[in-house]
Amino acid sequence: MSLTKPEVKEQFIPEEHMAKGSVDMRVYWHYMKAGAGPTLLFVTFFRMSVNASTNLHNTIFSRLMTAPIAFFDINPIGFAVNNRFTNSDINSK
Repeated sequence: MSLTKPEVKEQFIPEEHMAKGSVDMRVYWHYMKAGAGPTLLFVTFFRMSVNASTNLHNTIFSRLMTAPIAFFDINPIGFAVNNRFTNSDINSK
């Protein structure tokens, strides 16, 4: 019984010349293919999030601008929204 590792007859990846610093372009191509899916997923998620937040903001803002003035006087939430829009930080400096 031998204690050494058996030799590998076939190699799935050809040996590269590390001393020369040359790497086959297929290696880079595999890295690009492996990273394309997660990158596409991230970009798609980011764009969908931006679109959703833009639509939500536009809907809330348009409904807020068309709300009757009595809403801001009677409702406590309307009073808080009114205070947000009438903040006078510019004049206090």
